[in-house]
Amino acid sequence: MFLTRKVEVQLLDGEKIRTANADDDYIVGVTSSRPGILADTQDPTCSKYLLDEWNREIYEEVVKEAIKDSTGNVIVPKHVETRKKSTPIGILIFRVAHD
Repeated sequence: MFLTRKVEVQLLDGEKIRTANADDDYIVGVTSSRPGILADTQDPTCSKYLLDEWNREIYEEVVKEAIKDSTGNVIVPKHVETRKKSTPIGILIFRVAHD
């Protein structure tokens, strides 16, 4: 629950980033791309989606083929969809065969 390791706070000094020290008198706070202190927040280490080094979801573009009716008329045209990239482990798809 409590932070037990040393954390180096980084500051913006002009156009450069540097580590904070005892002489700094004004530190605004710490930011994160995915704050974990919010209630009912998912654990990024067990997400079903792939995450980058900042714990943001990775997106991929998927081409969806056109949907046609029985006569060959296009109902939904071919298009590209952007979706979250799923982790390859833990997702099982199976088909039940009936005789």
